[in-house]
Amino acid sequence: MMAENYGKRLLAFVDSLNVPYFYEPSFKLMAGSLLSDRFLLILYLPALKGGEQQLIHRLALQLNMPNDFRDAISEQVVGLREVIVGFDGRDKGSICKFYVEEPIHFVGTESQKIFTAYKWQPESVNTRTVDSYYLAAVTSRADILDGIRRLSNGRETQGFYAASELLFLACKLTLDELFYMEVEDQTQTRSSFDIRFYDAELDLQQAMPVVYDLANYFDISIAAIDKLLAAEKNKKLGHLSSGIGRDGKEFVTFYYGVQAG
Repeated sequence: MMAENYGKRLLAFVDSLNVPYFYEPSFKLMAGSLLSDRFLLILYLPALKGGEQQLIHRLALQLNMPNDFRDAISEQVVGLREVIVGFDGRDKGSICKFYVEEPIHFVGTESQKIFTAYKWQPESVNTRTVDSYYLAAVTSRADILDGIRRLSNGRETQGFYAASELLFLACKLTLDELFYMEVEDQTQTRSSFDIRFYDAELDLQQAMPVVYDLANYFDISIAAIDKLLAAEKNKKLGHLSSGIGRDGKEFVTFYYGVQAG
């Protein structure tokens, strides 16, 4: 029996809503693996005209969302401007994601939580977690790199290398524009970070030397990278996500080319 493609199901469902949304693809590098069946959708909720909770219940049916996730999200989405829904296709079970944004009250001396992320395997709903994304309190680019080292217990990982190189390319961005986030895993088995680079107006092409270096490190063929990105290199570099996954393996993810759906 062919496995259900929840990514295609999610896209078809969102298209059927006739509400504005944005589509952002990504690719993830890990040891021996290049994962590209993955994306985020940013949905504009006011177009639903008060139907946010109904949307969550319909989406829960489409993606086999755990009932407690559905109920918690339904309470949180009322009045929000937008939400983010994600899909991460994998050979051994895909992952669906739902991000609920919290308002930013201040920027400065303390980290603050800005997203609660509900993540689950639709094929096995007992495989699930809730992550918290924090806008880190940093006063310099050195603080960002120190934070990345801390997340990997002092190691200078491939994510650290990628962040260092991209921060150099995006040298004109302010700290607010970089929007450095750290992720706290409910199970404390994953540590990661995210840095936004859209405001740097960098094409993916400009980041390709970094991508190629990472591919060599992770034992991924350059030919596979070039095949995947042949028509994508002129799109804008979006953000970098990296860390140590729940399986203990290092990963680096590039998001890029956000566009209206």
